[in-house]
Amino acid sequence: MSRDLPPVTVVASSNDEVTVNVLELICQSCAEHIVASCRQVEGVVSVKADRKEKLITLHFDSSLTTRERILAAVDDVVASIPCVPLVSREVRIHRTSIGARRVGRP
Repeated sequence: MSRDLPPVTVVASSNDEVTVNVLELICQSCAEHIVASCRQVEGVVSVKADRKEKLITLHFDSSLTTRERILAAVDDVVASIPCVPLVSREVRIHRTSIGARRVGRP
């Protein structure tokens, strides 16, 4: 699937944990979809979402998978969010509206 936004960005990483910035992490439904889907990725032990900071932290078993596979899987999961077109529009509006306090769905 393709998306209008850049791939997820790594904020922190270690041998068995990765934290990524996910711009699409806006609504509770998106967060629940991302967390549930990421938990199904082979090797993922736990997933935590922080909607306020737009961060997802994944703990994984490095004997079963790699950081690169985790990142690719997260990108695929985020691209599959049903409301991504709306979210992408919101983020574009937010990015181009200097001083905008709240960006609502159309």
